Amino acid sequence: MATLEDLPYASMFLRVGDRFQALLLLGHVASDGTQTWYGVDGLALQLRDQRVIYSRGLPVDLFESHAAGSRVETPVDCGGDQSVAVPERLHYSRLREQQRFFTEVRESVVCTREAIVTPGYSGMALRIDERVALLPDPRRQTRTRWLAEETGQLLRLEYGEHPWYPQIALYLIKPVAPR
Repeated sequence: MATLEDLPYASMFLRVGDRFQALLLLGHVASDGTQTWYGVDGLALQLRDQRVIYSRGLPVDLFESHAAGSRVETPVDCGGDQSVAVPERLHYSRLREQQRFFTEVRESVVCTREAIVTPGYSGMALRIDERVALLPDPRRQTRTRWLAEETGQLLRLEYGEHPWYPQIALYLIKPVAPR
C-alpha cells in the first residue's frame, strides 16, 4: 500500500455549478488505477483515465461508465515539443435516477500549454479541451483537464454544462509530507 507521500494527491475540492460544494479525500486506488474519493453526506466519486466514471451525491449522478473496445492512445500536439497521449475510447454510460443510457464519443481534442495556479500547484500545465457528444442527445459538452507539464499528473478537471451531466470542476491537491 502506498504512503501519503507516494500518492500524487490526497484531496480535492469539488465545485458544482458556481459554488464549491465539498472537500473529498482519496479513499482507495485500485490496481487498474481507479481512484475512489469520499466526501461528507455520502458524496463519492470515482475517476479513471482522468475522467469521472461514477458519482453519488451530485445533482445528476453518473451510475456507471465503461470503455468499449481496446485502448488505443493517440498523441495530441500541445506545442513547444510537448504532446500528450489521449485514449481513443468510446464510453457507454448510465445515469442513476433517470435510468438513461448514452454513448460518449469524442468529437475533437485540442491541447495547449498555459500557466495555472490551483491549490497546491503553480506552474506550467497542459490544458486538454475535448468536445464530447453524449448520444443520442444533440447537445455537446466541453470537458477540460489540466495536467502538470513535468509529471502528467491530473491537476484540475472540468465538465461543462449539459442536461445529462452536472457542471462540475475538480481541483486536486497535492499532499504535504509531515514535518
